[in-house]
Amino acid sequence: MDDEFQPVRNRSDSAGSGFPDEATTAAWHERGEWLAGALRARTGFHTAREDRVFGG
Repeated sequence: MDDEFQPVRNRSDSAGSGFPDEATTAAWHERGEWLAGALRARTGFHTAREDRVFGG
């Protein structure tokens, strides 16, 4: 996932970082949520904010 984000990361202005469209952004967040859930299932680790662990 990081290899997808690094090309669109703006190091001097983090608020200016992002994917070119909402569909790509949503897909990236969905994969992150899946990954967080898989890690949670394997480790038993839970966050205080269970609604959306990965994204906003």
